[in-house]
Amino acid sequence: MRRRLLLLAVEVAVPSAIVAAVVVWTQTANSYYYPPAGRVWSQFEMSFLDTSRGVDEVLWPTLSRMLVGYFAAIAAGVGVGIALASSQRLMRMFFPIIEFLRATPSPTMIPFIVLVFGIGDLR
Repeated sequence: MRRRLLLLAVEVAVPSAIVAAVVVWTQTANSYYYPPAGRVWSQFEMSFLDTSRGVDEVLWPTLSRMLVGYFAAIAAGVGVGIALASSQRLMRMFFPIIEFLRATPSPTMIPFIVLVFGIGDLR
């Protein structure tokens, strides 16, 4: 039990010490690339925690797009998975494509997805 508490203390203390060191260092650094932490926080507040724009304007459009995409992906994935699992012929036909897509890093597919689906709502 004592060892577990010690490990927990280390897990909390080390990241806290690193954050504190970065904050102190950026306060003393006179560099464009490392602005003081206070200035970073104030810019964050102004950009993301601005209460003049309502939640309806910022949060709901993002959440709705995310949820529509998530549930569309679930439906497509389950549907394709059931079809491939039930047909040996389909599995043999699409196996090379599936293996190619599995080996391809996800960020490299973003330009292709943007070209096919576009940017914005489908309205």
